[in-house]
Amino acid sequence: MELHKDNIVVAEYWTDLLPKKELEDRLQVILRDAKERVARRVLTASSETSTG
Repeated sequence: MELHKDNIVVAEYWTDLLPKKELEDRLQVILRDAKERVARRVLTASSETSTG
């Protein structure tokens, strides 16, 4: 069966979650990284505005 021809997508799902502490730790890393990316964009945009 060729699923891609009918736009059918098969996904993989986790049936077991990671331990709560590990999930919290991973979320903290993701949040920190996202905040750093936003801060860099703000700095880049403000420096481009001040020099342009």
